Amino acid sequence: MVGVSEAKADGEAWEILAALMNDDEAKRRPAPLYARLHSLGDRFRMPNGTTLVAGHHAVTELLRSPAFIRGSAQGAYRPAFSRTTQAQNDELAALGSDVGAALTVLDPPDHTRLRVLVQRAFVPRYVRTLEDAIPQVIDELLDEIDPTVPVDIVPAFASRFAPAIMAHLIGLPADRINEVATLSAIFMRGVDPGTDFETQRASVIAGRAKRDIVRAVMADRRANPRDDFVNALVEAIPESLSDAECVSLLQIMYLGGYETTSHMIGNGLVRLMRNPDQLALLAADPALIPGAVEEMLRMDSAIQLTKVIASEGASLLGEATGPGDVFMGLFGAANRDPRVYPDPDRFNVQRKGRAHLAFGGGLHYCLGVNLARFELERVFAAFIARFPRMQLADPDPPRLISFMQRAYRSVPVVLAP
Repeated sequence: MVGVSEAKADGEAWEILAALMNDDEAKRRPAPLYARLHSLGDRFRMPNGTTLVAGHHAVTELLRSPAFIRGSAQGAYRPAFSRTTQAQNDELAALGSDVGAALTVLDPPDHTRLRVLVQRAFVPRYVRTLEDAIPQVIDELLDEIDPTVPVDIVPAFASRFAPAIMAHLIGLPADRINEVATLSAIFMRGVDPGTDFETQRASVIAGRAKRDIVRAVMADRRANPRDDFVNALVEAIPESLSDAECVSLLQIMYLGGYETTSHMIGNGLVRLMRNPDQLALLAADPALIPGAVEEMLRMDSAIQLTKVIASEGASLLGEATGPGDVFMGLFGAANRDPRVYPDPDRFNVQRKGRAHLAFGGGLHYCLGVNLARFELERVFAAFIARFPRMQLADPDPPRLISFMQRAYRSVPVVLAP
């Protein structure tokens, strides 16, 4: 913050945050604002008491230090900076009264108990069943596309691929996959910081509808057991987890497995087509694709922020914090910190150095990280192998207007120009 007082930096950071929450253009193109934050400092005190954290080292500390907690279910369904009234908050609480605390907002020991359970049921066995299914689904969807005419990759591929894989894992009936995908999108719009009451209300209602579908799947497993992931969790009730916890686990896994993967397919393809020199590198040397996926995640991570609470004795960058202080960490800004990533706005599939924060970190590091990487690497390998000269049909595809999520509503392309 050379030449800028702390108070002035905090004031400008507040203006930047307000733009990111309220200005459509800032939501579409946040990188210049992130760059300005980095020129001002690592963290900033907002007028409402929240601390905004943008520096890579500082956000990493928020994620990894056990002194920063999620606060269990406190505020789990109320976005930061929400301007809702008490009456509206009461209505939202009543509509969401059936929800159990999600893994993403739990702290130890409950978080540890559930995470260990899911890792045992999720990682070792059932994800491996997807290794053959993923390439098969990719080929089936690409075979349906005429590469010689413009096609929107979002509805033609991204929004079909990710739900199909998660439905395979979780066992959603085929006739409900599209419904759950739609509900997931509505739900995620309601957790954006500063979003209005009606959007939050629609989000809570969509979340409730999704939980009803998950309960139906669980009831089916009880009546008709299968050797699958859902059955493994259902069998753990009530000894290791509650019914409500099982519902929340399955719901959050679908959100993570569908929303983020679907968004990253669109984000990554746009990056490739806007950088034909990098696309050519990958076409010439497919061994670079895993690194390219990490660069896509760094530049356009599907989730842009997190919220944590300081516990007793917490400190950030060596400076003590007050217990109960709220911190908002910006993944998107941290992943473009110029002190960690030289020339951070350049897409470089051969970039080396510090790992990005797109999957979070610490206790809440993404459970599905290996599955996500496996999916994305094979999706981009298939597109590049089949369509090495693919081009955007719209040079500026329309973005999802969101601060929390980075995604495209539409990605029109010509795959074989």
